Amino acid sequence: MMKSIVLALLPLALTAKEFPEKFHAAPKPLSKDAKVSEWPRVFGPNDNCTSPEGPLLKKFPETGLKPVFELARGESYASPILADGKLLHFHAVKSAETLDCHHPETGKRLWTFSYPIKYRDRYGFSSGPRSSPVVHKGKIYLIGVTANLHCLDLDSGKVIWKRDLKNELSIPQYFFGYGPNPMIHDGLLILNTGGKEKESSGSSVIGVSLKTGKTVWTHEDTWGASYASPVMAKLHGEDVALVIAAGESKPTHGGLLLLDPKTGKLHCR
Repeated sequence: MMKSIVLALLPLALTAKEFPEKFHAAPKPLSKDAKVSEWPRVFGPNDNCTSPEGPLLKKFPETGLKPVFELARGESYASPILADGKLLHFHAVKSAETLDCHHPETGKRLWTFSYPIKYRDRYGFSSGPRSSPVVHKGKIYLIGVTANLHCLDLDSGKVIWKRDLKNELSIPQYFFGYGPNPMIHDGLLILNTGGKEKESSGSSVIGVSLKTGKTVWTHEDTWGASYASPVMAKLHGEDVALVIAAGESKPTHGGLLLLDPKTGKLHCR
């Protein structure tokens, strides 16, 4: 059983070989009444930003919490992900986006996946990835700041399939690069892409096969991508994908799209 750890990743601009892994002490055993849970995606195990873990400390000890391990980190806005006995963090190191997989109780690096990118934040903020990885049935799905989409094997980090959505769909850089998190539903990866550069319709939202990476459906719209991640809701007994679409300048307006997650059919806008 996984022991209780409070995780803090330290942001540092280092190369992958320079990233230290500092182990302090083994975590304490869990209490008998402890409830533990994984965090396989940015909104948590139940997609409501709530952890079922407990009981929690009502206050920290006067001496503070004792560290178990420390990890350095590059530039990133992505959330750490904990699933299937793996700790993942997605960050930018120099001119590459990197996904590191660690043992969650020791911090030992198990594998690293990296690929080169050409991106610099236009306003001088961090140029690291905005989107967090998603873990589902032994696979990792991640999309970086330049909309490079990858499916990886969780145990080895090997690439199963990949796509360059920026070039495929003509996705603009927008204000801060690509940012929405992927959503998984019924064998599909649903992405808020906003793929357009002119007033004409583009691939605003797509549904991608988890198995093959191929596009199953496309919803075209004149609204561009926002930084909102798709979420699922049950409306009138039916599953509905809710996607906030927007625009940088053409158009500057946007709104809410209600889509059938199986087909991409628009219910209302």
